[in-house]
Amino acid sequence: MGYERKKDKMRIFLYIFFISSLILSCEKRVPLWTVQEYIIEQGKTEKGYVSESVGLRPSESLAQLKCFSQAKIKLQNIIRGKIEEDFKEFFNYSKEIEPYREKVKIFREMMKEISTEIIQKLSDQLEQEGIYVDRENSVLFCRISIKFDENFYNVLREVSLDLIKTNYYKQIYNEDAPKKIEEYVEINLKRIKAGRNQ
Repeated sequence: MGYERKKDKMRIFLYIFFISSLILSCEKRVPLWTVQEYIIEQGKTEKGYVSESVGLRPSESLAQLKCFSQAKIKLQNIIRGKIEEDFKEFFNYSKEIEPYREKVKIFREMMKEISTEIIQKLSDQLEQEGIYVDRENSVLFCRISIKFDENFYNVLREVSLDLIKTNYYKQIYNEDAPKKIEEYVEINLKRIKAGRNQ
């Protein structure tokens, strides 16, 4: 009987140890997204995700603000990466821009300005996907995303058509570009609509 009691105590001890270690491991488990700097998720509507990390000092609330503002800059890079290859075609990049250093610089500035404007215009539609605080290492991680939906493409059309007509970008202006941008936006809007109706 004494042996059975010892056995029961040992079972209870092992059970408590197992549960407490499970709880501790859950608390320390770092979300997988903290190691994904950025990713574009395919689906009916594409979505771009960005993760950022900052130090926790001087305060957690300031760290959150800093993290999200830095993540927005990374989102601009995702947008730029998404549209740049297509815009190179619209502007006949390899023949009319690439051979000239000054034109390459202007094209890059245009891509940066388009992506910056899009983020500003869609800032209220950016989604905060998560925050993770690693107190042990004094680091805060944050994740935000942008949907490449109808709003995105409509803003892309508006921003890019306005910008390419400005005096500064006249050096690389291509007469076919506005029409090609319109077609590009319409193709993507139809694709999104078709995906939603499936």
